[in-house]
Amino acid sequence: MQLIESIKQSSWDIRLLWISVFARMMSFGLTNQILTLYLKEIGIVESKIGLFMTLTLVGDTVISMFLTWNANNIGNRRIMSIGSLLMVLSGLTFFSGTENYYILLLSAIFGVISPSGDETGPFKSIEESVIAKLTPLHFRHEIYAVHWMLGALANALGSLLAGYSIDILKNHYKFNNQSAYRISFVIYISLSLIKFISIIFLSSDCDTNQTTNSNINNGTNTISHRSSRLSLDESSVSSSSIKITNNNNANNNNNNILESEPFVSKLQNKPSFASTSTALESSDTVGDDSVTSYGSS
Repeated sequence: MQLIESIKQSSWDIRLLWISVFARMMSFGLTNQILTLYLKEIGIVESKIGLFMTLTLVGDTVISMFLTWNANNIGNRRIMSIGSLLMVLSGLTFFSGTENYYILLLSAIFGVISPSGDETGPFKSIEESVIAKLTPLHFRHEIYAVHWMLGALANALGSLLAGYSIDILKNHYKFNNQSAYRISFVIYISLSLIKFISIIFLSSDCDTNQTTNSNINNGTNTISHRSSRLSLDESSVSSSSIKITNNNNANNNNNNILESEPFVSKLQNKPSFASTSTALESSDTVGDDSVTSYGSS
């Protein structure tokens, strides 16, 4: 099957990215179920909870756009590693039990917590660009399908895990709602650490800045080489033009010489007017002498 063949030929980096997306989407599915309930349990009013969700989504969008725009300069692995560490720090902040609204808001924005359970942060666009770079064209659609399937499956499992863990903590270990929600962030921290570990083992092939610079240098060298060849060709054309011009001038001179030689020879062979008159006079004299000699006889 084409799918099995695509999975077999996938590189180690792509498989690490599959682990990364699985851990990330599971953590997003987890926070989608418990974030709002936890904020309500610590005494935050519903209007502020709505503002919290809105600002988190807007902040994630702005940060994601900035990081994605500068990914080639900063480095794909570096951005994903920093994002994974921020997810760990965000989970630790919520787990610490702090009830400060603004600290929790900043932690949710910079720690890439997803209030909706969907993709957020710069991870998705960077991962997909890396997959496109590392995968041959005729295998990409299967590799992308596996990548997205793992993300959807992990998101559903994260939501299921959130409900299951809360039920165990409340019913079997007798935690109250606030403590059960807070302890659930330990799972979020663990998944973020798994994501971070998978990212740090990625190879340098995932970074596009080195490849881009080498391609630019190669392109510059190629352009310079072609420019030098073009200059040589232009000089050859110029010298050829000069030779052709000189040949044309020589041919014109030869033609002029050839045209002038018959004319000169004709002028040299043509008798002059004076010599013609003398010849006529001598012929007349000879005629008279002949007549005289004939009469005397």
